[in-house]
Amino acid sequence: MKSSKIITRVVVAVLIFAMAVTILASCGSKAVMTLEIDGKKYTVTESEYSTFMTVNKMLLFSNNNWPRLYDQIVWTMNDTFESDQNSQIRELMEDVVVEKYLLDKYGLSLSAATLAGYKENIKKANNDAGGPGAFKQYYGYTAKQLYDYYQTWYDGRQLLLSHLYTGANATDPVTDEERETYYKENYKGYMYIYLDMNNKLAKVENPDGDDFYIGLDSSNVEYKLSIKINDEDNVDIENLGRVDGKEVEDISKVEIVSLKTEALTDEEKEEKSNLPDAIIADLDEGKETFKELMLKYSDDYVSYLYENGFMVNKDANFISNTDVMTAVNKLEVGEYTSAIGVEESKKYYIVNRIELAEKPYADEDGEFADLFTSFEDLVIYEKFDTLLHSYKDKIVVDEKAVEKFKMSTTFLSKAITNGSTSSSN
Repeated sequence: MKSSKIITRVVVAVLIFAMAVTILASCGSKAVMTLEIDGKKYTVTESEYSTFMTVNKMLLFSNNNWPRLYDQIVWTMNDTFESDQNSQIRELMEDVVVEKYLLDKYGLSLSAATLAGYKENIKKANNDAGGPGAFKQYYGYTAKQLYDYYQTWYDGRQLLLSHLYTGANATDPVTDEERETYYKENYKGYMYIYLDMNNKLAKVENPDGDDFYIGLDSSNVEYKLSIKINDEDNVDIENLGRVDGKEVEDISKVEIVSLKTEALTDEEKEEKSNLPDAIIADLDEGKETFKELMLKYSDDYVSYLYENGFMVNKDANFISNTDVMTAVNKLEVGEYTSAIGVEESKKYYIVNRIELAEKPYADEDGEFADLFTSFEDLVIYEKFDTLLHSYKDKIVVDEKAVEKFKMSTTFLSKAITNGSTSSSN
């Protein structure tokens, strides 16, 4: 159910440089999927399937920043990678045929202005590429196929979503109960302590009080941060400007992603080596709460940014280490892991599972607001996927025809180079 969502999200970013799809069955190409319902047939043809495969292969490479040469090796990275990708496209194509039926069922169709725009865009794309043949040589499909199949599907899906869930007169808008159910079924709460056994948080001297931490933005520009813990163990973070003194036009728009560290002395390393076990002992004895120990010892900016924990999708690997996440996924609310060493014990993680915060998705200005910016979309797509899947058992698939479509043998657009992704139009 989740795979078609991922593909849909990816589509939006690439439609800008390479467009995109059909409501009704296409002519002149064999049907590989058929949905017969209410006395009508809705199909996906070989031509459609091929176009979707080619576009999505380009999207896969583009969004992972893979060079063209990866096409020779990526499909054998593991035993299931290619089959997983093929299955995702198959599921998407099943979505496509069901959505054709739903558009017909609800009497929805693209406007004459939209279709006229397609014609103009096809003409321009062909001209920019040097002709229809040149366009197809570059992308692996024609501009007309791109619009007749991919773009038509994408715009048709937006019509359905608006009609059902998001429009002013939506027939089945998301309810508060559905939001809460989705939240409780799909999210978990955590806080964690991260220990860097070779480094400590770097600071800038402050002659008037506590030293400042050094925050780094995504470009590693250094900023002075005042990080203070109040009597309620809540954290106040203030960005006081660049360490080098250069002016910042709007400090509120600067996003700090991490804290700078500096090397420990041998003596400090020796002292810190006992800290993981000491923290676990304090937790076991109940001397201090997990939050208190986290704010006292953690070397991760996340610990200060989300001092009351954070909520993530239950399947999220928020720590990129298999051993840590295996232990995390076994936790019940209130439990914590042991001190788990990674990278030859150069770093340690201790993770605590906490109760979910109450309706954080509903508070646009709350402390968890930035974790739920896409929450409403996720609930909508979950609801939409459930609707689509209710019809999928009625789809008849030409298995032999579908089996021929494989990512490894699908044309890779020349927009994917061994340098950066380019576009001819």
